[in-house]
Amino acid sequence: MMNRTFLLFLVLTLVVGQIMAWRYYPVCNTPC
Repeated sequence: MMNRTFLLFLVLTLVVGQIMAWRYYPVCNTPC
């Protein structure tokens, strides 16, 4: 089973990735 720490790290990584993508590609709302 996956522990809570791993899930939290995974969610945080995805959120940071989305923020970085929106920051560097502001005109692209969908994954290019």
